[in-house]
Amino acid sequence: MRDEFVGYYPPTNAEYKALWDTGTIVLDTNVLLDLYRLPATARDEFISLLDDVKARIWIPHQVALEFQFRRLTVIAAERNATEKSLQEANSLYDDVTNSVTRLEIDKRGLGIETAPLLKAFEEAKDNLLRVIEKVHQAQLDIAVDDPIRDKVDTLFKGRIGPNPTCQQDVDDLCVQGDERYSKKIPPGFKDADKDKGEDAEFRFDGMVFPRKFGDLIIWRQIINFAKETKVERLLLITSDRKEDWWWREKGKTIGPRPELAREISRESDVRSFWMYSADLFLQNARTFTEAKISEESVSDVREVSRANALLRHGLQHGALASYSDFAVNALSRGALSPYKNEWAHEDHASEFAVFNHLRSRFDDISVNRGFPDFIATVGDERLGFEVKYLRNSERILINPRVVESMARGSIEVKEGRLDKFTLFIVIRYSAYQDIIDADEDAILAKNLSDLVVHYPLSNVIFATLDEEGSLSIVASFSSVRKN
Repeated sequence: MRDEFVGYYPPTNAEYKALWDTGTIVLDTNVLLDLYRLPATARDEFISLLDDVKARIWIPHQVALEFQFRRLTVIAAERNATEKSLQEANSLYDDVTNSVTRLEIDKRGLGIETAPLLKAFEEAKDNLLRVIEKVHQAQLDIAVDDPIRDKVDTLFKGRIGPNPTCQQDVDDLCVQGDERYSKKIPPGFKDADKDKGEDAEFRFDGMVFPRKFGDLIIWRQIINFAKETKVERLLLITSDRKEDWWWREKGKTIGPRPELAREISRESDVRSFWMYSADLFLQNARTFTEAKISEESVSDVREVSRANALLRHGLQHGALASYSDFAVNALSRGALSPYKNEWAHEDHASEFAVFNHLRSRFDDISVNRGFPDFIATVGDERLGFEVKYLRNSERILINPRVVESMARGSIEVKEGRLDKFTLFIVIRYSAYQDIIDADEDAILAKNLSDLVVHYPLSNVIFATLDEEGSLSIVASFSSVRKN
C-alpha cells in the first residue's frame, strides 16, 4: 500500500540514505535566523554542516526575503535580552539585600550574621554580571558588520529561487489561500489570524506580501522549484513546530503532514519527501555525513528552537513578556537553567504556556517575582495563579510542590493579599495519555477534587503540555468558599 498512500509511510533506511546523498536540502526562514540566537560553537558546527552539503542546499525567494526583513529585529532582540538580564540581575540583588536588611536578622538572637552572607551574595552577583556582560559584548549590533549574514550570502549564492516580478505573481502564490486555511489544508493555516494589525503585510519592490500566507508562499515556491528542476528527493529543514506542518498523534511527532508529501508528489516529480527540525537535522548528520556535530550543539539548537517557538506563540497571542522573563523569574526562585536541564525547561515552558492562556482571559495580568507566579487584576480583585509542572501525577495529594503551593495560596487568600488563588498542575501530554490508557483518569479526578477539599480557599486547574509547548486544559476543580 506504500505507493497508494504516499505520506503515510516514513522513508526506508535506503531512502533516508538517498535523501542525504543526493536530495535537495531546503531551509526555512527561522533556521537561518536561529543562527543569530545560537551559541558560537553550535552556530559554527551548523554552518560547517551547511558548507559540507552546499552543492545541494536551496532556499525559496520568500525565505531569503523574510531573512532580510527580520534579521535586524532578531539581532536587536538578542542584545535587548542580555541588556535586560543585566538590569534584572542588578534589580534582583537590590531587592534581596533590601529585604534582608529590613528583616534585621542579626537582632533576632538567632546567632546568624548576615554581613558575610550578603558579601558572598554580592560576589556571586558580580561574577554573574561579568558573564552576562561578556555575552552582551559578543552580541552583534545592528549598526556593525554582520559576519553571519556574510556567511549565509556565500552559502546560498546562486541557490535562491526566483523572485516574483509583479503583484500578480504574489497573488498567484496566495490563490485559494483562505479556502485552504478554512479547510485546514497545510501548511500555514495556523497563521490565519496574522491578517490583523499593522504587521498584516509587508512591501517589497512595490509588491504587497500578506504575512498570513508566508508559509503557503514558501511551500508553493518549493513545489514550483521541484517541478521545474525535476527534483526527485527533497529534504525540508524547518524550525516551525506548528501542527500545520507536522503530523502529531497523542502528543508525539510522527513526521511531516501526509498532505504535504502527497501534494508535492502530485504536483512535481518528487518521490521522496521528508522534514527535519533543525536539531534532528544536526543529529542525523552525524549518521549520514562525516560532519563533526557535538551533542551539546544538538541540544543548543533544540532549546533555541523550542524557546523561540514559545516566544512566537506568545507574541502572536498578545503576550508582552518574553521567554527570558520566565528564566529570570525562575532564577530569582533558585531554579535551574532552562537550557541545561530538561525538567527546568519544561517548568518554564509550562509557565509560559499558562501565561499565554491567562493573557487571553485577563486584560491586566503580570509576572510576579515571588509567589504566586502571576497576578491578574479584575476590578478590585487580585487573582493569583501558581504553576507547578510535575513529571507524573503519582501521589499528587502529598506531592510537596503541590501541597506547599495549595497551602500558601490558601493563606494568601485568608490573609487578604489575594482574593482568589488557582494552582495550575501541568504534566506532559504523554504522561496523561498513560493515565487514560490505564483507565486511571477517574482516580486522578478524585485526587484533584480532594485537593480543593483539603484547601478550601484554593482552586485547581489540571492541564497537559505537549512536546511543542502547547497547553491543553483537562479539568478544573473549584473549592466552596466559606464566608
